[in-house]
Amino acid sequence: GRVASEMCIRASGPDMLQVRLEALDSVDALELLVRTAPEDVPIRADSTAQWIVDLCGGWPFYLQTMGHAVVCEVRGGRRGALVRATAVEELYLDVLLRGHRALFSARWSELPRLARAALLSGGPGRLPDVGRLARTERAALRDAYLHDPRRGWLVASDLPWLDWIARHHRELTDALWQEGR
Repeated sequence: GRVASEMCIRASGPDMLQVRLEALDSVDALELLVRTAPEDVPIRADSTAQWIVDLCGGWPFYLQTMGHAVVCEVRGGRRGALVRATAVEELYLDVLLRGHRALFSARWSELPRLARAALLSGGPGRLPDVGRLARTERAALRDAYLHDPRRGWLVASDLPWLDWIARHHRELTDALWQEGR
């Protein structure tokens, strides 16, 4: 399937409304976290919200997931995420990367093999230098809506997905190798 960040088209009777889905800028991402926090769990822009944005970027799904996780933690008597960046990082690993492994894994599996191989070729935690890739690899990345020759990496702002790929690089590389046998 097409990457959700490219386009979402909503039918409204005979009219169509085309909406471009993309990451929020950091100001709007911080505002989303701060304004949607319940009164009993205030999320401050200069601490918890900033730590979340630093880890997740501006994609609303990730921000909402992490904001909800912080609220659940605090309501459960664990206030660490309000005062320590390391507590937010632990939530990020547990709730987002591990808790949504199926989402990241399904997204990975949807990609054509050549696009997956090209993404992994940069090494753990690095996007590959597109100029050094074969034409077929560049085309696979373009066709999968991962890279655009004019706009560059379309997934560069998807920090959690790239982090998930980096943390599973060896496992994904091994699976790709097995797939090619």
